[in-house]
Amino acid sequence: MRFKLLSSGVSFISLLLLSSFTYSASFDCRKASIEVERKICGTPSLSALDEQLSAVFKPLKNIRTFQIIENEWLESERNACESTECLEDAYDQQIRFLTLLPEIAPVTEKDIKLLPADKIYTQSFRPWKIVELSGLPNEKDVTERFLLSAETLSGMLHVIVFEGHYDTQLSSYRGNLYEYVDRNPIAQPIIHTIAKDIGFDGAINLGGNDEGKRFAGILDGSFYYREQITRKQQKGMVYKLGSNAQPKESSLLIQKWSNATEHAISGLQFGTIEMFGPIKAYYSHSPGEETIAPVNTPGMIGIFTLPFGVSRTRFFILRMAAERSGVPIS
Repeated sequence: MRFKLLSSGVSFISLLLLSSFTYSASFDCRKASIEVERKICGTPSLSALDEQLSAVFKPLKNIRTFQIIENEWLESERNACESTECLEDAYDQQIRFLTLLPEIAPVTEKDIKLLPADKIYTQSFRPWKIVELSGLPNEKDVTERFLLSAETLSGMLHVIVFEGHYDTQLSSYRGNLYEYVDRNPIAQPIIHTIAKDIGFDGAINLGGNDEGKRFAGILDGSFYYREQITRKQQKGMVYKLGSNAQPKESSLLIQKWSNATEHAISGLQFGTIEMFGPIKAYYSHSPGEETIAPVNTPGMIGIFTLPFGVSRTRFFILRMAAERSGVPIS
């Protein structure tokens, strides 16, 4: 009897010792197969970070883009770490990147006032992650590719892409229209050919910083565009997203302003006389202007594509607003 009690006590102590060195994580620690996973299971701070990352990734796990981003992060960043400090830093950065931003109320003109002369905008660097979702057929004579429109319908991402070349005789682009459909997690994404070898009139300045008026876009689940037949003739066409059907002629012609113009809150002024001249913002509803970047601030120049040789130009941007209004510069 005495021996049995002692054995039970030893077993209980062993269980306590084992549990003290294995902490909760988002995966089954009993199946940890690499050193990084074992380190996460055996380190309380890393186990907690792994749980936190799992929580922020949960609402994104069925989106193919974020699946690719997460897998790349696991292979190239997390699994490359050899120290606890490296892992903690890698987890912190990925959690910040994947954490959804809070909803921001739309900014109206009354919310925006000129920044005082003694105040400046906060500059920050946020690197973009480039994710390859799919390739295009890359037909012969392709010199240009344009992403025309994108929309999510019933949880599926639809992207309309054009690739081709500029036809001088037709005075428009000639090439192919494709639809990319991300049907994840139901099935693998697909590329569907909407139309081949057509004259395409998508915008006044297709592919430019400000495309001007656009003649192609998505409306009520269908993609409308104009097919250039001759220099002087066009016909309206419509393709129902996700249908894989042949486009049909349409009497409805779509016309929109560029995204930059439609969503612009402010315009920019900059000069090219100095190497890095000042960049200033102006608002249509308010007189005066405010300084975004003073002279000799090269960091801001990289944000814009500037037509050198132009002494002064105005260029719309998407979300310009005073720092205190809560809208970031991007």
